Amino acid sequence: MHAIGAPVVRRRLVIYTISAALAGISGALIAQTTGFVGLSTLSLERSGGVLIMLIIGGVGRLYGAFIGVPLYMIAQNRFSEIEPVYWYFWIGLLMVIVVVFARGGILGLVDRLRR
Repeated sequence: MHAIGAPVVRRRLVIYTISAALAGISGALIAQTTGFVGLSTLSLERSGGVLIMLIIGGVGRLYGAFIGVPLYMIAQNRFSEIEPVYWYFWIGLLMVIVVVFARGGILGLVDRLRR
């Protein structure tokens, strides 16, 4: 961006300011609606779940999150019905399969099948 003459520092400052404002608003809304904000809202399990959703859908793709979230929720539901204790194992196995065989997530696999 800097090489083509765009003001990188100013744009980065604006983007970080907007994201911080949105994070503050969402934190205020969750505190207002639940009445309590515990440490579980920032847990590793929640962050890992979001990361898995994005990887399954397709990292770096615009609609990857929209595809990854329903697929993760469906897989979580099905795996917990089959194996209630070890469903995380099956989610991990699904992640390995997606990373090895579907580079770019499900959307990357769809792009490759179109070609």
